[in-house]
Amino acid sequence: MGEINTVSIELKSSFSSLSLAIRLLSLKNVSKEDIKEASRLIDVFFLSFKELYGEEMQSYNFHSMRHLCDQVDRVGPLWICSAFAFESANHSLLRTLSGTMKRPERIVDC
Repeated sequence: MGEINTVSIELKSSFSSLSLAIRLLSLKNVSKEDIKEASRLIDVFFLSFKELYGEEMQSYNFHSMRHLCDQVDRVGPLWICSAFAFESANHSLLRTLSGTMKRPERIVDC
């Protein structure tokens, strides 16, 4: 039972590192110090990831996180690059279609 608690603490710590990094990169005004700290926290998350989640879980999205700090440094906070508006539009578009057959073709025909 004690080992389960240890794993839970490690998982929580790893996820907290990533969550705090994303929070820092999403501030209204991200400083160079924020980017440096976020980079450190992402490194902490990456170092523990393979052991906690398994190498097979290291997808392209996982690799892309390595570049978040560079992107924020060049472009600005994460919130200015949100895809939520596009995802919302996709949801609205799909709601206009009935059924599930050939949705992409039917969207192009609209």
